[in-house]
Amino acid sequence: MGSFKTQGEMVTEAYKGIGAGTVYLESSDDKYIIGTKWFSFLKDRIHFVAVSGPEKRGDGGCKEVIRRVVEANKRGLAAYGIVDRDILLGDPAFQDTLWWEVDDTVFCAAKPYGDTIFVLPRWELENYLLYPEALEQLHKDKFRNVPPCRSSQEIAELLIDNEDNFIIASLFSTLHHSLRIPDKKQAHIKHSSNVAGEKLKDIVKTETQCNDSQFNDHRSKIEQFTEAQSDAISRWNRLTRILDGKRTCHRIEELLFHEGAKKIIIEDEMGILASYVANQGLIDPDLTDWLKGVAGRV
Repeated sequence: MGSFKTQGEMVTEAYKGIGAGTVYLESSDDKYIIGTKWFSFLKDRIHFVAVSGPEKRGDGGCKEVIRRVVEANKRGLAAYGIVDRDILLGDPAFQDTLWWEVDDTVFCAAKPYGDTIFVLPRWELENYLLYPEALEQLHKDKFRNVPPCRSSQEIAELLIDNEDNFIIASLFSTLHHSLRIPDKKQAHIKHSSNVAGEKLKDIVKTETQCNDSQFNDHRSKIEQFTEAQSDAISRWNRLTRILDGKRTCHRIEELLFHEGAKKIIIEDEMGILASYVANQGLIDPDLTDWLKGVAGRV
């Protein structure tokens, strides 16, 4: 049974969104991007609620979303939730199966936590902001006096030239969750963000204590998400579904946004990138359809 405070919060949330369904999100950043930047046109039908602030982002937010939805539904309230794909990485029931599903249609149809919980087909929300078209616009805005500006195609080609390093950096997380070494903390997000090649591979193997077979297995599974696309933009967009969002952001910062003494931190520009994504019609259609469906049921 939830605490009195939790029940009170739920009642307050229900009244704030009276006449609308509640959709719980993992963090205040998620609420700002999804509720304000992308789907404000649904505000009369959907009341977006963050279960934690930015200081706790990624710290159990997905489980709290599910708990709130379950508790609200028990009380007859129309409540739904959106969680990052990486919830599956830490769930023994799905980390070796659905987590690695390449087909988005199969993935979205699986509904591992029921009809009321939408699991994003990408690692986390940051992954939806890393379209080359959005990165191009950010680069133009921030480095307008540092020619030449890179086109989206040039940006995608640069990222794909470094594809293997992005994949290996993501193994810090996938192998850590898979091997579950007792009392072993995962390497910090910024760890080795500017290290590449064999040195990066050696660091990952040391940090996760994996063997060659385990390393190569996870590496090949991530590579499958490129779906053998030859065009750099298409290949990057397919690959970013299964890259560790935060680690990827840090590596992109080193490649694209560290010119001279000026460095752009992608995490600080999420709202701006979200606007670029919306303006260019790049919002995830599966998420859009699901939220419109929620709005139609309340």
